[in-house]
Amino acid sequence: MEKDELMGDTFAMKVGNIPPSETAVIKLRYVCRLQARKVTDDAANRAVAVFRLPSVLNPRYTPPSSETERQFGPSSAIPVCKVNVPYKFFFSAGLKSQCAIMAVNSAKDVFKLTYHGEDKTAAKVIIMPSKSHNISGLPNIVNVL
Repeated sequence: MEKDELMGDTFAMKVGNIPPSETAVIKLRYVCRLQARKVTDDAANRAVAVFRLPSVLNPRYTPPSSETERQFGPSSAIPVCKVNVPYKFFFSAGLKSQCAIMAVNSAKDVFKLTYHGEDKTAAKVIIMPSKSHNISGLPNIVNVL
């Protein structure tokens, strides 16, 4: 896996030839600290943190017209990717907070939230399977202050 210095958090990965009827599992781990903002309304004081995922997670290609000069190493243009076999997408996240995690929600996606402990300061979030890999990318994590 390589990270292109011109593309921020865009990663390219090359997976070799996979024999027919075999399975390949690719796991990416992305660790970051979320910044929370205070929200005050009639319900309560709370903090909201937003984690943005890429809008589309699936095999892609980079058109030749979008190539740029790299500062280091050879060009990393990714050729057109044709995917003729089905693939699955699974997303889970581990959350830890100093305050109770009250909810995880998104405008489009459905999440399963499982708490670890009665104080609700740790949880696991899973995006429920859908036919599309185009996720909204904006899960809101709500904490009580």
